[in-house]
Order: sequence, then C-alpha cells, then structure tokens
Amino acid sequence: MKLNSSNLAFAGITLFVLSTLAAIVSYPDYKFLGQFLSELALKPLPFVFLTIALMGGGIIFFVFALKLRKVFGKPLTGQAGSILFAFSGMAMIAVGIFPLGVKPWHGIFAVLMFLLMGFSAITLGIDNLLAKRFSKKFSLLCFAFALTELICLLLGFGPVCQKIVVAFFLVWLFYLALLLRKNKQ
Repeated sequence: MKLNSSNLAFAGITLFVLSTLAAIVSYPDYKFLGQFLSELALKPLPFVFLTIALMGGGIIFFVFALKLRKVFGKPLTGQAGSILFAFSGMAMIAVGIFPLGVKPWHGIFAVLMFLLMGFSAITLGIDNLLAKRFSKKFSLLCFAFALTELICLLLGFGPVCQKIVVAFFLVWLFYLALLLRKNKQ
C-alpha cells in the first residue's frame, strides 16, 4: 500500500474508530449518550484503547496534514488550512498525553483540538472555492462541519454534541480522502 494522502487519512480514521470502539466495549456500563469519550480513560483497559485512538490517530492526522500541504499548495488559504489541521493533530496527541483528570491541560487541549479542526475545515472550504480543486460539495461539507461545531459550542458541548462533532469530523475527513483518492493524491 502506497503511503499517499488518502491512504493516511483512511488509516487514521480506521485506527481512531476501531480503538475508540474497543474502549467503549471494554468499559463496563459506559453510557454512550451520557458520558464524554474522555471518561473512557477512567478504567485501565479502555484507557489503553483510548490512548491508542488519540495518540495514534493524532500522529497519523498530523502526517496527513503535512502531506495535504502539497495538495493544497496555493493559494495561502490551503497552506493555512493544512497547518491548522496539523496543529489539530498535535492537540489530539496532547489529549492522549493528558487524559481526563489532568487539569487544566486535558480540557485546554481538547477545546484546542476541536477549534483547530473547525478552523481548518473553514479555511480548506474557502480555499476550495478560490482554487476550484474539488466540487462545491466539499466546501459545503467544510462549512457544515464548522457550523455544527459552533452550534455545539453554543449549546454547551455535552456528550451528545461531542459524538456528533467527532462523527461529522470523520465523515468530512473520509469525504476528503475519497476526493484525494479520486485525484490520485
């Protein structure tokens, strides 16, 4: 398998989803709609799986973002969006390093991760409209993802909102990976 942008994105999505599902399944009485994903770190085995999801996914998404800079070369908005996405990956790694209970760092890096994801999506959406790399659907998905994050932040970002934003992020990234694969990148 060639280590191109789309394969990296698919690998990161797969690692994150499977490791997170393993953490959820191994956590006794985890309430999916009533608890944050970070609460999985409160039990030993789910903690291991969640750490793999966050740190492994963060590393892969960081490398993906660096490769994405080549795809979104010019204008500057593409570079900015790729760099914001790289910082989001670094924040995801930090969330894994500082699990729930390590205050204030866990909360700071978790908020930073989500904000950077949203700003990256907006920037890449604008870039797509300017450079016409992909269809306008990609830009609409970018803006819808960022709007969903904003609404969730305004609602207080509870466990349900967290799951919605994470799911939307994964859908957005999957669609981007499909576009990159279609364009052989």
